[in-house]
Amino acid sequence: MAIVAINRTNEFHEAVRSLGARYPPPSQASSSKSKAARATPSPHADDAWTKQAEQVASNLQSFASFLHSIRRAYLDLGSTSSSAHHAHHPPRAIDTSKGLAAWEGVKWLNDRERDEIDFGVKVALRKSVDRVRQLEQLEKVRASHQAKANPNGGLVRMLGLTDMTASSSRTATLESVKSHRAYIILYLNTLLARVSEQQRSQQETRVARQLAKSQTLGGLGGGGALGMDEYGVKLAHQAQGEYNTRIKGKGKELGINGPGPGSRGGHTAGVPSIYRPVPMPLSASQSAGAMLGIAADSTDPLSTMLTEDQIQQFEREESALLQATQTDLASLKHAESSLLEISALQTQLATHLSAQSELTDKLYDDAMVVTGKIDDGNVQLKKAKERNRESRVWLLVFLLMASGTLLFLDYYT
Repeated sequence: MAIVAINRTNEFHEAVRSLGARYPPPSQASSSKSKAARATPSPHADDAWTKQAEQVASNLQSFASFLHSIRRAYLDLGSTSSSAHHAHHPPRAIDTSKGLAAWEGVKWLNDRERDEIDFGVKVALRKSVDRVRQLEQLEKVRASHQAKANPNGGLVRMLGLTDMTASSSRTATLESVKSHRAYIILYLNTLLARVSEQQRSQQETRVARQLAKSQTLGGLGGGGALGMDEYGVKLAHQAQGEYNTRIKGKGKELGINGPGPGSRGGHTAGVPSIYRPVPMPLSASQSAGAMLGIAADSTDPLSTMLTEDQIQQFEREESALLQATQTDLASLKHAESSLLEISALQTQLATHLSAQSELTDKLYDDAMVVTGKIDDGNVQLKKAKERNRESRVWLLVFLLMASGTLLFLDYYT
């Protein structure tokens, strides 16, 4: 029985075409891109350390731009403690959930808002410092794990049990990554020092302007019921002495003898009692002046021209001025405490920055030494290849000569 062969090639081609239409093949460009992506993965695709460092740097740069944007409003003290300022600028609602971004674009600030900004910047700087320290710790852990992963790498390379070219390239890559991250940490520490210096400079300027403002107001708020300090009391006694001397001189010229000008009846000793003016009761300010040793002058036209309402108005203005100065003094003390904290933080950052700079210089020197060793290794590798080539040539010559000798001996025998 003969077996008949049947050609089913056409059916096979039709089946392939139908399956190809159902599942179209990928394009050449996409396939080449996918192969290239698989062959050369991105070194920073999943690098969380680098992403966190970039975020810290972005935050510090935003802090610097924020301080620059509010500098004018922050240092424009004006009359932020007076009631007139609050009358012109009513209280505003600040969304504190936005953080420092809520203060961007402001035109004026009061002392409470300045203190809130100082506190917010201080907290943000401390968080940034903690994150930089965390990055440094992570880099140290990575370097230690890398050293533990291949403890005998130098011995293996020395014995020639691995490819020298691949080992040198791997070492150079690891050293490059280490140096790169060290410079990133140095850059972050430099940004921290720069932002803290900017904040400290603004706080120092604010404190200096508040001190100048307090001195302009006459040195009030230093002590005593009237807020007069020792310098003000000294000036009051000096003015009283000059006034007494001037009155005594006038009395001698007029030939009036009697009690000194400190007595209320000194100027009316020769006048009958019916024509003498009735002494006016002393006000609160005059009583305070008498406590300081300042005699009341009954002949002063100002004391006779002012009414009781005017005197009370002057006293209210004096108390308002005293209250405003005391408020400025309290804000000044708070600003000084914030300035001390920022200065301490900046000193800590400067110390750490100097240590980081020394470490970076050491890493750079180590990288240069490793690069030199790699170059020397490449030179030695080339020499070894040349020696191997010469050895192979001599071995080939020896084998040829030995083969010829054996053939000659075999032919001779």
